[in-house]
Amino acid sequence: LDHAGSPIVEPVRCFAAAHARHDWLLFVDPDERAPAGLAAALDEVVRGDETAGAVRLPWQFYFRGRALRGTVWGSENRTKRFVVHRGRCELRPLNHRSAAVREGYRELTLDRTAQSTVVHHWSKGFCDLLEKHVRYVRHEGEALYAEGHRFGLRLAVGRPVREMRRSLVDHGGWRLGWTGVVFSVFYGVYLAACAGSLLAYQWKRRRGADVNQDDQSSSTEHAWRQAA
Repeated sequence: LDHAGSPIVEPVRCFAAAHARHDWLLFVDPDERAPAGLAAALDEVVRGDETAGAVRLPWQFYFRGRALRGTVWGSENRTKRFVVHRGRCELRPLNHRSAAVREGYRELTLDRTAQSTVVHHWSKGFCDLLEKHVRYVRHEGEALYAEGHRFGLRLAVGRPVREMRRSLVDHGGWRLGWTGVVFSVFYGVYLAACAGSLLAYQWKRRRGADVNQDDQSSSTEHAWRQAA
């Protein structure tokens, strides 16, 4: 299948899902590697379970080729919704929000084992990390708005400070020394920038401006209507 270039993957996933031959979908990014035993582990969980709408898998981040052990990204409890049933989930072309489980279905989570953990080659270095998140910020405002969030001090200041502390303390960022401090501060700044993106998106909506955030691709709202 051919699709125009897109700065985020979610609209492309909605497009591809509409052409899938089966109901269960596995979303894997180019920098992620699924373990060899994942198929068997998933089959055992979802076969015959008519209430299962999605499956979260353990997610191990790598920075500069080494496993990240600490901060919000390297947390031992880090998981991601990799597997969804397209009839039991609402597929959405929103940044970092590919699907939402429909009412009446549940989300399963596999235990962290060698057969279930997806390896994520997250970033090659700090410059790569910055480029990725600047790109994400541009589209986060629309995603937050679609979830019902509106700009305010709690979102712009309270949340970044709270999550910065959680990354450093609760998720063991302190164990990484200055690297953990930098990652945790970076996460807080990223969340604050996302709040700014939401404010900009709200302002555009009020003025009736074009909310398409990248001229090289269709807007996510247009992609959502196409997927529906």
